[in-house]
Amino acid sequence: MANKINSTLLSQYLNDDTSGLDYCIKSAMLDIVTWIPAEVMGQSESVNGIPYYDVRPLLYDVTNDNKSEVNATIYTVPATFVGNKNAYIKNAYKKGDKVKVDVCARDISLIKKTWQAGNPQNSGMFSFAGSVINGYLTVTEPSNYIDFTQDDIIFIKALKKFIVDASDETDIQSLLVKLGKGAQFGVLLENVIGVVNVAVQVNTATGTGTGTGTAKFTGLGSKTVTASG
Repeated sequence: MANKINSTLLSQYLNDDTSGLDYCIKSAMLDIVTWIPAEVMGQSESVNGIPYYDVRPLLYDVTNDNKSEVNATIYTVPATFVGNKNAYIKNAYKKGDKVKVDVCARDISLIKKTWQAGNPQNSGMFSFAGSVINGYLTVTEPSNYIDFTQDDIIFIKALKKFIVDASDETDIQSLLVKLGKGAQFGVLLENVIGVVNVAVQVNTATGTGTGTGTAKFTGLGSKTVTASG
């Protein structure tokens, strides 16, 4: 968005004693953009699996003669994440998504692919080239979401499938696990290691004995375990 002379402000200052410096400051402030709503046009590229996007501002640029002009597409825009270096919420924006785009005060062209400290590439300020996606904008509830709006309750809504993938273990610490009405619950057991209580009757003369115990899985049958000692 190039700096333009604001004819309305200029006429006001030409007809009173307000300083020209005041006019210049206020006119320049009109072209400082700190954030804009924009539409995702698509993914431009990815760096180490992290996507960058092309976005187009939703607000038109208004000329001095009050004509509306569509702003140009902003290319290779990074997006922020909620998280840290060990874990974050992974998200991928889709074409047509409406997003909040923050505009950096200085140029970030040289550091946005690495996020390592460095000098700005040029002296530009508040340029759309320094944009960063910082959130999704919507007026409708999505079909998949995490809801924190209720006190002490975290609600996770998945339209089709909710997957927990842990290479070590999944530990659910809950007094009660409820399944909704009509819900189907299946468990796939592979290389399962469990603990089964086995009562062993020992012969006092020989010091040996055997016993059996049963591990039961509702709907999956049972497994008899034999132990000796």
